[in-house]
Amino acid sequence: MIRFRLVSGALEEATETATYYEREETGLGQEFFDALDATIEKICRFPKIGKPRGRRLRSFSLSRFPVDVIYYIDDETIVVVAVAHQSRRPGYWIDRIS
Repeated sequence: MIRFRLVSGALEEATETATYYEREETGLGQEFFDALDATIEKICRFPKIGKPRGRRLRSFSLSRFPVDVIYYIDDETIVVVAVAHQSRRPGYWIDRIS
């Protein structure tokens, strides 16, 4: 299976989102992290599963939450550039791409 890494902005977004959901309902933050883990695992097994977003990027939605994982494939690594809420400003994370 291919490896992955989250850029710092994506890690912060994941943490902030989990914190928000946990405040809304006890245990929901952990459910968010579980869904995120499952999504990233699926992307690592099937790197091209995500919907193409331009020449290099792909996105894949979490099953229960309105969140997209935005990523690209760099050699043998999935690089997650954003854990983006679907109603947030599109492309705000574009400067995270190296």
